[in-house]
Amino acid sequence: MEIEWSERARLDLQNIAECLTRNWSLDVLFRFESKLDESIQRVIQNPKSFQLAKSQIGLRKIVIPKHNTIYYKVNDFKIEIVRLFDTRQNPKKI
Repeated sequence: MEIEWSERARLDLQNIAECLTRNWSLDVLFRFESKLDESIQRVIQNPKSFQLAKSQIGLRKIVIPKHNTIYYKVNDFKIEIVRLFDTRQNPKKI
């Protein structure tokens, strides 16, 4: 299946990468990117196996390291990553 990132998810990724680089190190950023890639591969292999976050709109979620969650939708031909949410934020921001 094809992966498509929403504009909001792209901004989320950019903000997380900037935060990790500024406050931690490039090594931490590289480990995050590796975990992100692993999680996306898991979603591609079995997209409907992860928890529904909002069942009425078909939004699912997968936690990647403990501080981030991917929110995504699945249709017949693609997986759309809607948000990449830093769980240390106020959940109302989702």
